[in-house]
Amino acid sequence: MTEASKKRYAKSERGLASRAASERRRRQRAVLRCLRAYGGVKPVCFCCGENDIRFLTLDHVNNDGSKHRALLGCKPGSKMAFKLIKLNFPTDFPIQVACFNCNLGRERNGTVCPHKCPPADIPTGKTHRRKKPPYAQCIPA
Repeated sequence: MTEASKKRYAKSERGLASRAASERRRRQRAVLRCLRAYGGVKPVCFCCGENDIRFLTLDHVNNDGSKHRALLGCKPGSKMAFKLIKLNFPTDFPIQVACFNCNLGRERNGTVCPHKCPPADIPTGKTHRRKKPPYAQCIPA
């Protein structure tokens, strides 16, 4: 393959799709490597025991992930995974493996996972809704 044909292939739709798939696999491997580093060979959610890799994420124990990312100088997701790999999985900020539900539930519920509190304590969200949307007064009847 000549140099010119390599450049044409790289710019072609097939070449771009191939490169995108390759990059996606690279990011997935980096995240999986971090999940295994912080959660063991077969990572599971610390709270509910979910073990499907597609649902697992890294969770900062003290909810100080934004401080940790600022200190590392990276963004969340695979960018952070690459940085953690580069730094050989630091333990200065405690990180655990959690499923997305438990991670988001802890963030919204003040560091307590909804699995661990009684159903009556979980807000339904209905009390925060207004009876009329704020724009209703602007619409002529």
